[in-house]
Amino acid sequence: MIRYRLTKKGKIAVVTFCTFIIFCFCIGIFFSNKDDPNDYSAPIIEDQQLVTKPEPPPISVEEEEPLEKIKLSIYFEANMITYDTKQNDALNIFSEAALKYKDSQIQIEGNCATLFPSSKNQKPINYNLSKQRALAIASYLKSRGINGERLIIVANGSDKPLQDNSSPKGLKFNRRVDVFFINK
Repeated sequence: MIRYRLTKKGKIAVVTFCTFIIFCFCIGIFFSNKDDPNDYSAPIIEDQQLVTKPEPPPISVEEEEPLEKIKLSIYFEANMITYDTKQNDALNIFSEAALKYKDSQIQIEGNCATLFPSSKNQKPINYNLSKQRALAIASYLKSRGINGERLIIVANGSDKPLQDNSSPKGLKFNRRVDVFFINK
């Protein structure tokens, strides 16, 4: 049986190599945890069906329509605090109604979707993301002339899903900001 002994330089090389491997492994875990498990931005293979973002329902403001019935949902992509500008038309209609009814307050509720609702690590991230989404909508409404004192910002995190988070369609519907009037 042949025995090999490492020199001091050999030992340093082995330790350095092992440390490098462990470092790369830890960096991979760190960055993979920052990615949203709900992100479906991988390339779509032709056999897969394309999941499209839900279109916001059209809204209109009637004179006799009670303010409590006017509700708007703005949808977001995974891990994003910006929304598709195609949804600005609905926000513009909502802001016109808000300018007409100056005595009413507006509640803006940010929401997130997660595959792991019980994960304690995801809760602070989801609350922060939902707050940033709500603030983005509030900023747009302020730019349309709505007084910021009328706006109530609520961050729900992933606590108020509209649909089940187990499907891509449900996840897309749960990544939203709800905007509605409330009574004083």
